[in-house]
Amino acid sequence: MRRVASYSFLAFGLCLSMAILTGCNSFSSGSSASAPKITSFVANPAAVTAGGTATLTAVFTGGTGVITPGNLPAISSAAVNVSPVDTTIYTLTVTNSTGIPASMTATVTVLTAQTITFANPGAQTVGTPLTLSATASSGLTVAFASQTTSVCTVSGKTATFLITGTCTIQATQAGNGIYAAATPVSQSFTVSAALTAQTITFANPGAQTVGTPLTLVATASSGLTVSFTSTTTSVCTVSGTTATFLIANTCSITASQAGNATYAPATPVARSFTVNASSATDPTSSVLPSYDDAYANWKNAGLLSVGGIPNRTTVCATVNPLGGGQDDFTNIQNAIDNCPKGEVVQLGAGAFTVHIADLPIQISTAIVLRGTGNCSGSATPYCQTSIAVSDGALAYTGGVCGTDTSHEVTCPNGGPPLLYVSPVSIFNWSWAQCGNPGFPLGTGCGATPLDADAAQGQTTIQVHNTSNFSVGQWVLIDEASGAGWVPDPLNARTGYGQIWAASDWLNSSGSPATGRVMWSKSQNGGGWDFGSSYPYQASSVGCWHSYCDRPTAELHLIASIGAGPCPGANCSLTFDDPLTVAFRQSAGHNAQVYQAEGNQSGTSPISFLQNAGAENLSLLRAPNGGLGMLFCAYCWAKNVEVGNWYGGGVNISYSARSELNTVYVHHCWDSVNSGTEYPIALDDATTELLVTNSITNFGGKGMVARAGGAGSVVSYSYVDDTMYDAESGIGDYWLDMGLNASHYSTPHHVLFEGNWADNLDNDHTHGNSVYITFFRNQGTGMRTPFIDPSLNKEVNDFEEIGYACGTTGPTGCWQNAPAPFRAAGPMAYNYWFAFVGNVLGLAGETTAANGWTYQGDWNGHRMFMLGWNDSGGGGQDPYLTGVSGSYIFIHGNYDYVNNAVTWDSSTPDHALPNSFYLSSKPAFFNDGSGYAWPWVTPTGSQPVQTGPSGCGGTCSALPAKARYEAGTPFVQP
Repeated sequence: MRRVASYSFLAFGLCLSMAILTGCNSFSSGSSASAPKITSFVANPAAVTAGGTATLTAVFTGGTGVITPGNLPAISSAAVNVSPVDTTIYTLTVTNSTGIPASMTATVTVLTAQTITFANPGAQTVGTPLTLSATASSGLTVAFASQTTSVCTVSGKTATFLITGTCTIQATQAGNGIYAAATPVSQSFTVSAALTAQTITFANPGAQTVGTPLTLVATASSGLTVSFTSTTTSVCTVSGTTATFLIANTCSITASQAGNATYAPATPVARSFTVNASSATDPTSSVLPSYDDAYANWKNAGLLSVGGIPNRTTVCATVNPLGGGQDDFTNIQNAIDNCPKGEVVQLGAGAFTVHIADLPIQISTAIVLRGTGNCSGSATPYCQTSIAVSDGALAYTGGVCGTDTSHEVTCPNGGPPLLYVSPVSIFNWSWAQCGNPGFPLGTGCGATPLDADAAQGQTTIQVHNTSNFSVGQWVLIDEASGAGWVPDPLNARTGYGQIWAASDWLNSSGSPATGRVMWSKSQNGGGWDFGSSYPYQASSVGCWHSYCDRPTAELHLIASIGAGPCPGANCSLTFDDPLTVAFRQSAGHNAQVYQAEGNQSGTSPISFLQNAGAENLSLLRAPNGGLGMLFCAYCWAKNVEVGNWYGGGVNISYSARSELNTVYVHHCWDSVNSGTEYPIALDDATTELLVTNSITNFGGKGMVARAGGAGSVVSYSYVDDTMYDAESGIGDYWLDMGLNASHYSTPHHVLFEGNWADNLDNDHTHGNSVYITFFRNQGTGMRTPFIDPSLNKEVNDFEEIGYACGTTGPTGCWQNAPAPFRAAGPMAYNYWFAFVGNVLGLAGETTAANGWTYQGDWNGHRMFMLGWNDSGGGGQDPYLTGVSGSYIFIHGNYDYVNNAVTWDSSTPDHALPNSFYLSSKPAFFNDGSGYAWPWVTPTGSQPVQTGPSGCGGTCSALPAKARYEAGTPFVQP
């Protein structure tokens, strides 16, 4: 019998032709069972959004069906639901009883969802067309259609209003091969009859005077109220109907009327007029030496020149804490980023949590971040709204971070603060393509040199060109120190031989007011602070807070620009207030002006962030500073607690006319000698800053100013209980600087007025300060007794109980009498200070009977510890002995050693003004029970006033101190 061969084959042609139409339906021959057959396999719909459902339906015979992926059983003509997250090709395989398969595919495309943003256009008017605007998150074009065609019609993007009524317009986006159709968004609004025209009558008010307010008057033909705005805010500002004139120049004010349901908006009317200089009397005249006088700048400190901190009322977003330790950073930052200028991000009451990796929370536009409530608590957090870094600072653990002491980790080495108010990221900026300060000026630096020396008090400077500048721009001006070797006045004690200082540092007169830089670099003794390096060399101490060896620096606002030609006498910049000190091109000082740039290459100019603020917040456990400001003008923090921090409490750099008002900065949890233990730092050319009605304690010093502070005011604040902790290598016994503007070279022209502090002093660490004024302060000479939280032991200066410490914690501490006791300084090398109208000491405590003397070095308890020196053998600076010819001005101060006022013999004027910068009583003195102002009255029957009768007459007469002693740092008794 002939044997017949059996073959298996694949019907390639049939499979290929079917795959083109319906997928590949394959089978094998040579089997006794019928091959499976797939008639159809389809997805409906064939496109869905992620997570959407599609139905797979197959028609087949001759076998059992399975759909992959998913191994889903399939029955002919029965639906199978699938929800793919990405585009998926599904394969139906039908297999007969002998294993012969057939297959077919169906694809489900997953489309990206999109949304439409379509704001309600608001009320419209019959006959006035409207251009419609909406966006799709996909970027695809949005279409519009009227749902009420009898009232309004749409053609393209233009809506036409036919009759009065309600118009409803729908925005749609149909999608494409990538995006699904968006959910339509409809907006309904009122269409009113055509509005009646109106006009404004606004007469030109004529020439005005700086400092004299004007009530603006204008009328609308409609009878509606007219509003006013200034278009020259550097010259004049408007609040309601009151115009305030800041500088002599041209003021332009616009009157407008927005209309209502009956009247159309009026055409605005603008009026321009001259503002003349003020004839107001400088209150420092005949009382303060001219070289110390910066009244023209002090009166503009903070937001004083623009009427104070504004009260913003429009809330753009409300954010509530997630609770349970969840991370609130994204919700807070998104709300800030999406808030329109001039509005408020309102944080709800409760505890917000962020992490180190999140930081910073950044405010980069003119908005306010505001907590709920009035910070009325009696324990930290004092504010009803708090933001804490959950893995941040830990209390007195040697500077480690973590969620708790069982989960300690190394803190970041540097980094952003918890809250950062700036238009730029921390390192993405430069001045005029000169790089970040910290290095010498590089080649190609775009700073503009002065072509002539400029003296203290000048508002106009001559420059080489003006092409980089514009009116309304904030600029940096600085100069090189011109330093060289100068004999050390204390050489007999220090053995330093010579010190690196400016050639005019030891001039016998304070005039003219010049930088007079002294660096803590010595010829002998190992170089003192610098070793073998010099201040002009990169990475030296001379570059920490300025361009190398250029610490004399200020910020100024350009009010006008000379007509030119450049260079030449009319190639000039005029500022809106004067230089506080000279800036010289001559004698190697090479003064320059810089514009701010948004990156190192200088391709993106920076406009200072203006009118941004933080209010009613507790900022806690920050590892690198609680609050930072950079490139800020007219920014503020009000009713803000910064507690339990590392890396500085509040750090302000390259900022102007910003304000800390009713701020409480306390408890550096790593209070060691690291340069980061200071509650407040005015650094890096910061100018005309105002710190007022505030409290600092439990930091290494009361504050510092490092190459910054010109024209700034620190007023009516309570500074107490400075301390170094149990791991500091120092201990709480050491009375460091209380109220001061020091700790780097050449802070100048800072006014301290109306404060309470354990001492009014300045150090010479890293360099000198010059032209600092203390007026109507109380310097007590001793701290209020306190519990050292790193030891849990009382420190009591009155009982001479304190503790010196090593670096190992409480077990490495031992009892040591506190020192040095002094009501006022300054330390050696700090010249041309003014102490006027202060009260020094405490009644019944700092007396001759208790061993106190009026003045001397640090080997005793002093009212004035003039020229004292804590390094290189001690001693007293021979230029600061308090005798005639000393480089210091002391006038009208009351002290409790002499129980009398001491006057400068060459100054006949004994009439002390109420203030060196204010024209009237600060408003916060009227809060609570109401407080007398001024509260420090050295020539009065009581040198220091007592608190009001409303608090029993026993509270402090200084509101900030009264609040702290009442246990409510933000609520005045």
